[in-house]
Amino acid sequence: MYMPDMADMMPQSASNKQGRDGKLSIRNIFACQLQLQSIFNQCAQPYRYLLGKPQTPDDSLNHRFDLIREFAMKQIKWLEKTNPDWAFDKVTVEMIDQKTQEIFEAQGLHYTDEEFWGDNSAGLSRELARIAMPLATYSEMYWKSDLRNTFNFISLRADPHAQKEIRYYAEHMLEMLEPIAPVCVAAFGEYVMRGRQFSEMEMKVARKLFRAFGRMNITEPATYVEEVMTELGASKRETREFIRDLEARME
Repeated sequence: MYMPDMADMMPQSASNKQGRDGKLSIRNIFACQLQLQSIFNQCAQPYRYLLGKPQTPDDSLNHRFDLIREFAMKQIKWLEKTNPDWAFDKVTVEMIDQKTQEIFEAQGLHYTDEEFWGDNSAGLSRELARIAMPLATYSEMYWKSDLRNTFNFISLRADPHAQKEIRYYAEHMLEMLEPIAPVCVAAFGEYVMRGRQFSEMEMKVARKLFRAFGRMNITEPATYVEEVMTELGASKRETREFIRDLEARME
């Protein structure tokens, strides 16, 4: 199961409903991890029990069984005093067993019989047994997707605004893709992951800065942009299109 790193154990962000921000004391971090580990242990045992391995319930289930059995015996003693059919000389072992079983069923507590386990200890199917597990349980899955939609998923889930755990997931997906489609992954990194698309307002700001640079009489802004982009490895087409966008008239 997934246990967050100590550095990732932070309070809820006040500005991002899906994010975290701030710091917890070391003492509180240990306390949180202890609570999580306790939940993991409590959930793992019932899961193994539902699968048929091992066949013995854990201490918490046994404790609950003892409490309900004690409650059942109190109910039977009350019946002996209030119901003529349960008079001391009329009560049989079968009556006590049946009443105890009724109370167990009413409390939702059952110990499975041998048929549940079978010769091969079949137990419950894994897809049903796993509903007892917490959200932190790791799952193994096979996913088929084309490259375009996979890149779209990664661009959304690797975004700095996304939850940290899903960012780890997306980053590892990208690492797995690199040996398969190195050229596409390189282009995706340059134009999407490390680039951005300007809004209309941002583009207007960039054009104003472009024109303001030209009025400084230092050098032609288009020449300067071309020199910088060429130095950074841009192609002539990329440089030409970017300058054209900057020179476009603002509405």
